Amino acid sequence: MTENPTTSSPGVRLRTHVRFSADDLPPDWDELAADLDAPVFHTIGFMRAYEHNPVQSIARPRYVEVRDREGALLAAAPAYIQGDPLSVLGLAEGESAFLSPMWHCPGARVLARDEWSLRALCAELGKQAAEVGCARWAFINVEERSPAAAALVRAGSRSTVLVPRWVLHRDQAPDLPTYLASLRSSMRREFARHLRRAADHGARSLVHRADYPGLPALMEFVAATATKAGSPKYYNPPKLAAFLRELGEPVRVLEVQDRDGATLSVGVSFLERKRLQYWAAGYLRDRPELGFSPYYRMWGDMLELMWSTDVEVAECGRLNEPFKVRMGLSPRHQVALLGPGS
Repeated sequence: MTENPTTSSPGVRLRTHVRFSADDLPPDWDELAADLDAPVFHTIGFMRAYEHNPVQSIARPRYVEVRDREGALLAAAPAYIQGDPLSVLGLAEGESAFLSPMWHCPGARVLARDEWSLRALCAELGKQAAEVGCARWAFINVEERSPAAAALVRAGSRSTVLVPRWVLHRDQAPDLPTYLASLRSSMRREFARHLRRAADHGARSLVHRADYPGLPALMEFVAATATKAGSPKYYNPPKLAAFLRELGEPVRVLEVQDRDGATLSVGVSFLERKRLQYWAAGYLRDRPELGFSPYYRMWGDMLELMWSTDVEVAECGRLNEPFKVRMGLSPRHQVALLGPGS
């Protein structure tokens, strides 16, 4: 760990610390994330599991802290050398950047209690980017209209639009009849028809935890679907399964099987106190004899998981926008905040 004095806010001396492994993170990182209502992606457990089993390539991890003179944690950010798997940052072929957090974190937060600590955090991230040899550094997957995004722009960052993430609030869909009634009539009939045909077929719905032995095989479905959608390197099935196994408690893996027990679709979710993160999905497209879409049935299972818990919102990730519009989801526009000089 390195430690440096940094700029002071009025009457408060701040110090930055840099750690080089998530294994060394102290518990107050989780306390800061909880205080700022950050999603699971900012927990120590998630960062450790991802560093140990990187689903996307990351290198030279840096965990930057800003503390006051009593040692209280005011701001924190993980950052890594990463590529641009979604081709949204305008990086040249083979170019990398120093980014916080990982790409697999839609709806990320910037963890800072005030603007002074945020500016100190940015200054240290810029230094660390130079140290690891990256000309560009940025916070990614930040909500466009968030206070943090505005503060970063005031501090000299440049905003670049990314693809939105999509959400479904529980008050819009407190139960299946209310949800169906909120959809357009054609979509309401289609979704209900797929659910009915799946039930008539005898499709089975399962919810697995992180210790499920069949996890690696299920992750092949997720990777294959990403490949068909144009992102062939977005998921590495063995690393994805190992990551989920280490992450543990928040993990809920949905599986839809046909009446003979063959897998039809898979959905990876993380259950938080207020949110259900519907994080990744995979499904078969070549079973026309079924008469129903395994993807629609799994969407119904995700809704059932939301209704069986006390969460307030289902966070449904990026991409597949036509489907999400039809299913009544709302976009949350996201940006990358590129640091000064990037």
